[in-house]
Amino acid sequence: MKHYYVLLLFSYSIFVLSQELDCDKYFREGIFEEGIGLKKLNVVLEKKKIDSTSRNYIFAQNLYKMLHKNSATSCVWGHEVPQSKIDSVPFLDKFLYPIYEINPNQLGIYVNDLCVNQYEFQKIQRPYDEKFGDAGMEQYNELPELTQNHSYILQKEFYLISETKMDCSFVENIAMFRSDCLTYAVFPLVKKEFQKKEIPLFASSIPLELERNKSEFTTIQNKYSAIMQDSKKCADCPSSSEKIKIFAQLKDFPLYFFYVDDFQHEFEMDTKERGIIYYENDQIYFLYEDSVDLFGCSCL
Repeated sequence: MKHYYVLLLFSYSIFVLSQELDCDKYFREGIFEEGIGLKKLNVVLEKKKIDSTSRNYIFAQNLYKMLHKNSATSCVWGHEVPQSKIDSVPFLDKFLYPIYEINPNQLGIYVNDLCVNQYEFQKIQRPYDEKFGDAGMEQYNELPELTQNHSYILQKEFYLISETKMDCSFVENIAMFRSDCLTYAVFPLVKKEFQKKEIPLFASSIPLELERNKSEFTTIQNKYSAIMQDSKKCADCPSSSEKIKIFAQLKDFPLYFFYVDDFQHEFEMDTKERGIIYYENDQIYFLYEDSVDLFGCSCL
């Protein structure tokens, strides 16, 4: 009930502010303009074809293909997907995944992105629902049968990207995490102690050459944060996007890795986020973003 009144107040505030701002126009232009970042990335890829065998080029090309495919797909919850389609997709076959620690002491790849990972998510969700139903709510459940049937993922090596370095690890098992408003397929990583700046943020299927601690990171960060703060005037739900931290650039590409996270489990933030933005000539454009809704908009 508390969430309900908070959302009502938030929605009313957005209504009042939106009267002063053309929100449709705001989200159609600039950083939010659909597809412009992809177009710019495609131009860069064309210019760098001579380096098409480099790991960074392959990564950028895969990012373009994934996002271009998603932009042509309608991603709507509740649509029926044939079981044969779900079964035909192997687990963890993408080249990039976000890493979170939503459940305490369970650092792992958390999947629920309907566009990017919809078949992987539903492949776990359906048998989980049949076995646990609502009894699994607010619980973290390992799924040994599913892990055994797809044991090939346990041999798959991932390159973990943190704020300060790149590490290697493997998936330990397959699990499902549920709370009142969150549902995730989870691929927990083999347990290891990390210092705060070494906590993995992304899992990549290939090692990358990244540049860190560059002077322009703060400039991009501040510009992005100001845009996100301003966008709250039109947002449907609260977010913590303005608390962005840019920590790495893909070498030879205008692609910047970022996160939004306080690495706490009290859920004081509205969202945790992982993403990549395109930045060139003092302009920022969205490319890839994954977020966890900690406020609870999804169940209000």
